[in-house]
Parts: sequence; structure tokens; C-alpha cells
Amino acid sequence: DPCRLLILDTMTALRGQQAGKNLIKSDYDFIMSIKRQMSKHGCSVLLISHSRKDSTGSEKVDSIDCHLGTTGITAAVDATMLLTGADDTKKILKVKGRDISPFEVYLELQVDDRTGWVAVDAPAAPEKKLGALRQRILDAVLAIGPCGPDAISKATGDNASTIRVYLPRMVKDGQVVKDSSGCYGLVEHTPSVTGVAPVEPVA
Repeated sequence: DPCRLLILDTMTALRGQQAGKNLIKSDYDFIMSIKRQMSKHGCSVLLISHSRKDSTGSEKVDSIDCHLGTTGITAAVDATMLLTGADDTKKILKVKGRDISPFEVYLELQVDDRTGWVAVDAPAAPEKKLGALRQRILDAVLAIGPCGPDAISKATGDNASTIRVYLPRMVKDGQVVKDSSGCYGLVEHTPSVTGVAPVEPVA
């Protein structure tokens, strides 16, 4: 009967001894020999391999860099998938390949009902807390209205040169906006403070 999927576990057990060889070419040739069998029998192959010992953390992004082995392996395969995450019940499957856009699948092991691994929504990204200086700048702009660095410096007591360095960064991070006159103001979705009336831009 035709085979749709062949799982080879593990590559290390199947590959054999490589001492004294060009390891990159040897690994590449090994993968190509498997791909010839794929073409011959019209099936897909999932080749199980290992990752480096320091690649269990979910902050590791690139499955190519985390792979344990030579670039001959990763150059020959059509796609790589990395199962990562230090938590035994929560993992991330990170996928990249030649003909697919990189994507991630978040998985959780259902311990209570023993139904196995299921795909779940990605966890919400933690909100970044504003630094003390950025918060003072926002408070000043909120109280004064659209204004320049000097007015913010006067309101916060911080050095004007430091304010000028931080304002473009805050624009880039979407925390304030800069208008055509060079004044800085709040983004539209920032809530206003009750009782503070808008004022004309201050140079």
C-alpha cells in the first residue's frame, strides 16, 4: 500500500559513523538519499533529530541555529521544525522552510483529561512598563498639551538635552507624536486627564 508519511527516528541512529569524512557533505548526501526515496515512493518524510542543549528556552527563535549538526543537514531539507520550551506541558513548534512562511504553533499538554497535546492561542505579550523619565515626559505633555523639549524640560526638571534624545525614541515607540511644527503631543488613544484643558503649543 502506498505510504503517505515515513517517520525516521532518530537521524543519529540511522546515519552511521562519519569519522574522517567531510561532515557537511556527508550530512547533505545522507539527506539527499532520503529525498530520492521520497520522490520514488511519493511520500513525505519526517526526520527526527536533536537540538542543542541550550535551545529549550522559548526565546530561541531560529530552528536552524538551534539544530544539533552541520549545515549540510539544514541546507538539504525542505523545512525545519523546532519543538522548544522549558515547560514540560507548554511547547512552541517553530517552523520555517523554502516554500512556506515561518510560523509558530503553541501547544499545551492536557494533563487533566489526558487528551494529549492541543494547539492553543499564543499568550498575550506582557505590557512594557514605561521608564521613569518617559513617564514624566508623558505626564508633562498631558498637562501642557503639544509642546517642545524646552517646555517639557521646564515641567519635569530634567535636562533639555536628555529630553531631546528621548523624544524621538518615544515617537518611534508610538508613545508620543510629533507634528509639522516640531511640537510633541499624545497619541489619539491616550486618555485625557479630567480638568486639564488643552492649550496652545508651547515652543
